[in-house]
Amino acid sequence: MPSTLPPPLSSPESKRSGEARVISVASGKGGVGKTVIATNLALDLAQRGLSVVLVDLDVGGPDVHTMLGEYSPTSTLADFISRRVHSIDDVAYDLLSYRGLRFVPGCGQTLATANMSYATKKKIIQKLRRIDADSIVIDVGAGTGFHALDFFLMADQQVGVATGDPSSVLDLHRFLKLAAMRCVTAAFKAGDPFSKALRIFDPGSIHEIYRIAEDFGCKDGAVKALAGYRPMLLLNRVGNESRTASYQLRRLLENFFGRKIDLLGMIPEDEEVRRSVHSHLPLLAAGTVCPAADEMRSFGGAMLDRLESRS
Repeated sequence: MPSTLPPPLSSPESKRSGEARVISVASGKGGVGKTVIATNLALDLAQRGLSVVLVDLDVGGPDVHTMLGEYSPTSTLADFISRRVHSIDDVAYDLLSYRGLRFVPGCGQTLATANMSYATKKKIIQKLRRIDADSIVIDVGAGTGFHALDFFLMADQQVGVATGDPSSVLDLHRFLKLAAMRCVTAAFKAGDPFSKALRIFDPGSIHEIYRIAEDFGCKDGAVKALAGYRPMLLLNRVGNESRTASYQLRRLLENFFGRKIDLLGMIPEDEEVRRSVHSHLPLLAAGTVCPAADEMRSFGGAMLDRLESRS
């Protein structure tokens, strides 16, 4: 297990010509295992030979560092936001115990981070894309605040995590629905009449959003804004009852989006996951053989296939 973070690496001379592909992992509420999923996904991709950067963008409640057994990183994302460092590369730590994986620690909530502008968030993602890496995995904060919605949407591929609990299913449905609405409003100016109307509307489907947009003469803009929004689902801590939850969640989302929503995996309830969390060592780093680890690797493979199909 790693003990302390070594000095950050900054290697501008080794930059690739392309940009890293960004994967965001989010949930509608806390406590569903989102950070466990994001951390092990990043590690699985690194174990497959990719260069991966794991980024904690849970503004105000970062905890990825504890999953890695790190408690006091010397530099965090806050140093980039406050311009104490020039580049995000300056706070991307090489994790010697996890080959191929680097880590950008998140920051606690301050007045600066709590009121981060959309432009600042966009700049963070743009800078992350230019890091010398194949993939970026970001752990997005839970809930439906603008920080969570924006960081989730700015990725190339979005993954929503829920458990089989009915409230978790409804929370994720609400999150993905609000993300769709935020995706559209972000494409229009804040004072735009359509954007203002959508902010106070509770649509039952994407088609209702298009109908409102058509009334304002901007349907093409709404369709274009949502063209790349294709979130995928992952159910965590699955028990016997979760098969019903999976069906209910997909039915809710398919009714809203008007199309099939991909379910990338169902991670079973497994005592080994709890042990890995308490030992501050990611499940896949320990080489543990268990049903949850097997399903996490299958999820990683499915994600890699998806990214390659979209490249």
